[in-house]
Amino acid sequence: MWYPYAARSERWTFEDGLLHLLVMTQAHLFREEFWRETGEWLGPEHPHEVID
Repeated sequence: MWYPYAARSERWTFEDGLLHLLVMTQAHLFREEFWRETGEWLGPEHPHEVID
């Protein structure tokens, strides 16, 4: 759901709490559904290559 090398403000950590994780998940699912319908991604984008 997030790029591991993204800025701290774009990632969730345990210290952020469950509510913050749920908010991030909700936003991601909305963006993904919008992308499926329109082909446009709303929000920051990061590379999608496989990282070992």
